[in-house]
Amino acid sequence: VDTTSLYELILFAKPNDTVIRWRVTNLSTGAQISSTTATTNIPTNTTYVAPQFWATNNATAGATTFDSAGWYLESDN
Repeated sequence: VDTTSLYELILFAKPNDTVIRWRVTNLSTGAQISSTTATTNIPTNTTYVAPQFWATNNATAGATTFDSAGWYLESDN
């Protein structure tokens, strides 16, 4: 498990589009991967989408951690 790298996740959907584009960048190394999501089973174009963060240890008694350096929202509307 890499516990030293910082990652950036960007999600982008054009207004009234049918796909969601994404890109993950390892800010420590510069490595990137990007693609689009499936065009089915995504929210309607009038649904407000906001982040939700969750950490779980499932059925174990181990501790969980989640570190966030921040999040940013931008709208074309």
